[in-house]
Order: sequence, then C-alpha cells, then structure tokens
Amino acid sequence: MSRQGWDRALHDGRIRLNGRIVKKGGAEVPAGTEISVDLPPLGLQVGETAPPLVWASPARDLAVFNKPPGIDTYPLFPWENGTLANGLARFVEQEGWMKPTEFAALSAPPILEGGLLQRLDRDTSGLVCSAFTPAAKLKYRQAFSGAAKKGYLALVDGNFSRGAGPHRIYFGGGDQARVRTELSEKPGYQAAELTVRVLAEGAAATLVEVETSQGLRHVVRAGLAALGSPLVGDALYEGSGAAPFHQLHAHRILLPGFDQFYVAPPESFLGYAAGLGVNYSP
Repeated sequence: MSRQGWDRALHDGRIRLNGRIVKKGGAEVPAGTEISVDLPPLGLQVGETAPPLVWASPARDLAVFNKPPGIDTYPLFPWENGTLANGLARFVEQEGWMKPTEFAALSAPPILEGGLLQRLDRDTSGLVCSAFTPAAKLKYRQAFSGAAKKGYLALVDGNFSRGAGPHRIYFGGGDQARVRTELSEKPGYQAAELTVRVLAEGAAATLVEVETSQGLRHVVRAGLAALGSPLVGDALYEGSGAAPFHQLHAHRILLPGFDQFYVAPPESFLGYAAGLGVNYSP
C-alpha cells in the first residue's frame, strides 16, 4: 500500500498500538508493542446506486454514463465508496453483465478504476466511458490518448473575447492541485489545443463550448484560465465565487467508429448560468 494509503489508515483510526487507536503525530513504538491494522478487503467496493446509463454497445463491452457533479470518478483507497467506479460495480451486478470483482479486475491495484477509460474532476459532470472486457479497455483507452474528441460546456467569468481558436496552450507540472500553463512554447511543457465557441452571454459570465482531443489533467480548467477566462466557481484557478464549485460539464464525446454521444447539463449548472444572466436551452 502507498504512503498516502497508510496516512489515510492512520487518519481513519485503523491502526492501534496495544489496542489503542493511534493518530498521525509521531507516536513512540517501544520494543514489544503490539501493532494491529484493521483494513477492509483490498478491492473495489460495490456502490449503493448505479449511475445513469447513456448508451451501451450491443456486445456490452463499452458503455457511456452520466457522472453527476460532486463525486469522484474512482476511489483512491479500497475502503472508499460513493465514486462513479463504485456505482459501476453496482451497475454490472444489477444488469447481470459481470461480477463486481470481474469489473474491478479490469484495472491493476492500486488503481481502482475498473474499466473506466477517462477521468473527470470531482465537480465536473457529464459523459464518462467504461469498457467491460480487457480487450475493449486496451482498444478504447488508446482512443482517449488523442483520437477521441470531447466537448465541454463551460461557464466562464466575464466575456470571452479571444475567438474560437484553436488556442495552443502549454501545460507543465505543478503541485498536487494546480497545473502550470504557458501560452508560448516552453521546454518540458506539453502542448494541447482548445477550440472555444461562445454559446450565450450574460452580464457577468459567458457560456462557451470547449472542444479538445487531449486528456491532460485540468486541460479545460487550466486552459481557460490561461486564456483569461477562468471557470465560474473555480477557486483553484482564480475564478469568481459566484458558484460553490467550478461549472464544467462534459456534454459530448465522439469516439472513432461510433456516433457522437450527448448529455444535457445538470439543473444546477443551468441554474447558476441563469443567475448570472446567461440563458441557455440544451
């Protein structure tokens, strides 16, 4: 288990010294101390509810789901639940597609993503694809490395005046949260292109559609901030506090060989947009 996993076990009170729960803080462990660790089964937990299904292939080797905002795509630790991956373990069990353990086995520990092919941030809603066989995961994961086109609805602060683009942005490393970006080429930075189309404007915000084929972390969030238009509610990239979390919805995916998939944004997204004078009907 990773160092981060042991830190979480300490935080959750799963480690005891001589029967007493020990928290992180440099406890002394003299010779003869009995150390006990209470860990759950190291696998993907089955969630309570399955996510909404958008589309499934006739062979049941690929499906598209609608992730709501406020949940992670997959857990970092085996004792966590409530993520999209946990919900997919419930889905395959309910629908009789496969056993939850077989879905979990589509990823190798310590990664607990099952057959998921891409990841959305916790507060980003929208389309997420999952494979359900090893061959399908290998095939379609490669598509997400550049062939799949993804469209996002993004509510940004103020007016977007840079034009459609495509805008080339360079992404570097960063701390565990924020990603560094540059608008000109820089050694060690990776290029990504965003095409941005204005859909509706309000007094304090603008609704844009962003298209990209890159799967870099925070490619849309950091990219829009680099262009001077951070997402409404995105405190990490200095967006306004007009919403309690960033307003980003993955509404469109085009995979090679398939029709384009769409899903409407959640009511909360439309509500925050309307509150800022942006009227949009999906």
